[in-house]
Amino acid sequence: MFDGEIKNGNAFRYHNGSGYESFIVAADIENNFNWSLGPLYCQADVEKNRTLVEGIVSIFKRRKVKKIYAPSVAAHSARIVGAKELTTRIELGQGIVLYRNKDLPSDGVPIQVGEGWIMSGGGCPVLIATGRGICIPMHASRESLIDLKRIETGESSRQHESVIHATAAYFKERGINLGEVVLRGCWNVKPENFLHPFDDPKHGSLNVRRYEDLLDRYGPSIMTEPNGCLSLPELVMHIAKSLGFAQVGFSRSLNSNEADTRHKDKKFALMRNLVGVHRFP
Repeated sequence: MFDGEIKNGNAFRYHNGSGYESFIVAADIENNFNWSLGPLYCQADVEKNRTLVEGIVSIFKRRKVKKIYAPSVAAHSARIVGAKELTTRIELGQGIVLYRNKDLPSDGVPIQVGEGWIMSGGGCPVLIATGRGICIPMHASRESLIDLKRIETGESSRQHESVIHATAAYFKERGINLGEVVLRGCWNVKPENFLHPFDDPKHGSLNVRRYEDLLDRYGPSIMTEPNGCLSLPELVMHIAKSLGFAQVGFSRSLNSNEADTRHKDKKFALMRNLVGVHRFP
């Protein structure tokens, strides 16, 4: 069983008013252990997924965290929601409670000192926005950064183009200038592995339109032709800087021994890592 210890190089800490740690725990390919949170949405799921639950508890017990938030990120909604909106309370054991809401698609949740945030990941970056005492971890997939329906139909399908736009709105609504907000990212799929070929028989036409849209909005460094090599860190940095965030940076991308939906080895492509954030004073 996983003992909660994070390996060197699999976590980083940052301090901006208050501090946070972001970490990744790789799927255990050898033992076919997957960190997918899909099976964990209500109290009854705890006993059915005891190994998963005990792994989560072991990580956060070491960090003295009692409250953990896990938004429903699979919808790539580009939404930031309040912690109180994750209304399903799941007692994991040892005083640790997980909060979810299966019916509320969301990418990010603000967390307080002593709280945690998790998602299961396979190459989607995690972003953490901090400023003036606020800390928002968020899922930043391709579709959470680009409104795909807008590219397909020409019409916006949601309130915010990206989760970064939603985050900017959250800070501005509270009177906080984005020049005070720092955005850090990590655990993304490597650009050279994230290809969108223009001659793909199924998605080629959409890939070309996606390329043209990104070229028009953010310039040529986001997606390169003809293989459609897409850099999510570059995309994040261009969006954030265009909105006026003070500082934007990335820590590291996925290693070859971590689950990645674009991994050449299908065993790695089908699994999920556990990605998390916890906040400290």
